Amino acid sequence: DPQFYRPEDIIGLYRRYAEHLYRKGDFSSSMDQYILTIGSLESSHVIFRFLDTPKIPLVVKYLEALRAQGLSSVVHDELLRTCYLKLNDPESAGKIIVRSSSSANGVSIPLNPDGTEAPSVPISRNIHASDDPSEMLSAICSLEAPEAAEALVTHGSLLARSLPRETAGVVIALCDGSYSPTALADAAAGRPSVTDSQRDDAYKYPISLFSNAFQENPKLLRLIL
Repeated sequence: DPQFYRPEDIIGLYRRYAEHLYRKGDFSSSMDQYILTIGSLESSHVIFRFLDTPKIPLVVKYLEALRAQGLSSVVHDELLRTCYLKLNDPESAGKIIVRSSSSANGVSIPLNPDGTEAPSVPISRNIHASDDPSEMLSAICSLEAPEAAEALVTHGSLLARSLPRETAGVVIALCDGSYSPTALADAAAGRPSVTDSQRDDAYKYPISLFSNAFQENPKLLRLIL
């Protein structure tokens, strides 16, 4: 009887069943279950599992569900627009307006519903746009992988312009499964890492997720690829 379960217990059941279906390869049914966790489960946990090309339509389904519930962010809307373009659906992509037509230094600025520029907002949980790229990258590297990846999707272009090699190093770690905030801190301090590099259960993010960040540095992008 559902009345004997707490809401978080029910969400946990949806999540476990979604992961079970994902492991079985039933990705469509898995996404249906993940949609039931919207508002409770971190969206990046879901999105980054479905970003390879064959699953893009399922990402669209999830992102549209987020929008329908009023829970989508500027990052979500930009990703949805990109997904529609990858699916050769420019008409749907054109309906999603998430950026101003002009912005300083090529940095995108979200708009309020009335068309005015919205103030800068924190991404992930506590990362803010900063005038100091080194400070911003250090803050991103303190995050767990899903949040760090989301932050790089948003600020990757700015960081790659100022700190191309350092940004590329973080991207490579996210893509080969070796990313760890602890390992990065150890490396910065010259300490040997005590974490397991490239763990079997580590998620490996697709390089295409970050490729826009290196459009101004195609040689470095080819090196990463």
